Amino acid sequence: KPFKNFMETETASADKASNNANIKRLICGLSSGAIQSFIFNPWDRALYLSVTKKRQFFHRENWKNPYQGFGQSVCIRMLSAGLYFPLEDICMISVQNKIK
Repeated sequence: KPFKNFMETETASADKASNNANIKRLICGLSSGAIQSFIFNPWDRALYLSVTKKRQFFHRENWKNPYQGFGQSVCIRMLSAGLYFPLEDICMISVQNKIK
């Protein structure tokens, strides 16, 4: 019986460590999405305006408000680019644990 209690405690601490690692992965993914959004939003906006307004990419008007639409960009990049790899890691670990 003492061995059984030890194993249950060991499993609970391993599950807690795994959950903490998953949370860290998600935070890293969300952070990377936010950073990507901050870096690329001016370029994305200038490209969008150059296509829709039919003017040169480096035209002054394309760069006037570089962070307009930043909130939408953050949401999209955090969900798509920022969470893809952390979610893939979490799913792969879960599948590998189920297979064992």
